[in-house]
Amino acid sequence: MAGVYSAGDFRNGTTFEMEGNVFRVVEFQHVKPGKGSAFVRTKLKNVITGATLEKTFNPSDKYPGAEIEKKAMQYLYNDGGLYYFMDNETYDQMPLNESQLGDCLKYLKESGIPVSKFNLAVQKEYYKNDNDKVDFFTIECWNKLAESVVNNLDKGRKILVEGYLKLNIWSDENNKTHKNILIVAKRIEYLDFPKKMNNLESVYVDEHPTF
Repeated sequence: MAGVYSAGDFRNGTTFEMEGNVFRVVEFQHVKPGKGSAFVRTKLKNVITGATLEKTFNPSDKYPGAEIEKKAMQYLYNDGGLYYFMDNETYDQMPLNESQLGDCLKYLKESGIPVSKFNLAVQKEYYKNDNDKVDFFTIECWNKLAESVVNNLDKGRKILVEGYLKLNIWSDENNKTHKNILIVAKRIEYLDFPKKMNNLESVYVDEHPTF
């Protein structure tokens, strides 16, 4: 149990709940002015959004402590200002922005695992009219599959993708929630390879995104 904290007991790293949010104490200072009551000056970081704020407390103010689960995750790559981490047990991925990472950002080192992303255009046929609709899906590939895509996939090439959906959810520094959905490929087949290529192992790669 996290218990209850008095503001006078705040220390660097203390996590507590306030106004429906979870904060971590980054800096604190006990101030005893010549006149007036003592107070605690703090710099806090919102654990969810990464935003920081400065706030003063009465030392007797009480706040419920926050229980935070700590888990080791592997840093994978940076894409558009988002830094992706992976749970090595479940393979779930979590994107974090620069504000959420703070000073930890300078210690990150990419894993070196091959990864590739591309947009796949899928044409849908409708029988009631002559108009076709094109949808675009983001495809994510790992390991040998990523290397195969880099070496063989060109714009306009016809491919077959088998995989599963992955939903990414994250919050920015303004506490605005963002979502995106992509497909993690398990198998890609190049449909327009020459028919004389009878060795199927050289035509497609079937691989789970293991690490």
